[in-house]
Amino acid sequence: MSGIYLAAGLSSRMKQPKLRLPLSPGAMLGSQALHALLNSVIKSWIVVHRTNDELEWLAIPELERACWAAQLHKQESPLSAQGMSCSLRSGLEALLALYPDTDAVLIALADQPFVTARMAERLVEALERDSTLDYAAFSDGAATMPPALLRTTMFSALEELEGDQGARQLFATGKYNGKILDLNGEHDFALHDIDDEDSLQAAIDCWNRRECNGHE
Repeated sequence: MSGIYLAAGLSSRMKQPKLRLPLSPGAMLGSQALHALLNSVIKSWIVVHRTNDELEWLAIPELERACWAAQLHKQESPLSAQGMSCSLRSGLEALLALYPDTDAVLIALADQPFVTARMAERLVEALERDSTLDYAAFSDGAATMPPALLRTTMFSALEELEGDQGARQLFATGKYNGKILDLNGEHDFALHDIDDEDSLQAAIDCWNRRECNGHE
């Protein structure tokens, strides 16, 4: 299993590149989920980013730089302005070129800083327990949310998405057998995604409260 880390969004609602924004000194928004997920059972990742993004927000610690270099592969998405589907396609193509025998892919978003390694592991456990599942994802109680783990049975459909469509559009079709997981002990902000100033401030407030600062 491998992962695609989607980090090529336009940040249009934020009106500035959001991945480099700090949640606290030294903790940039875009790197937090990736740092957690690199410590999960999924070790190989494609980071899909916009053209000309210098990726300073990755903030890889010096002591771990050599180790993470073997796990991280950077992939430009020159058509990212056309929507999430283009970034997904770029990531999947790069992933399959490097790891053609990949049997499932975890899709994660760079603007969900409270995602944990345990969340990835629960998704993997769900697919390993039930071979009939095409995917496993999370729910916030109202909608199906990433991170989501998809088997190869869904890869061709991912490649056919258009515009700003993502994997959630496929889940909604009812064509695929999936398992939706609840947070089950994760913090309420685990699925929080940051799109605007209000959601950023809520994340900063949460990050700086002691009870939220112990996420993986």
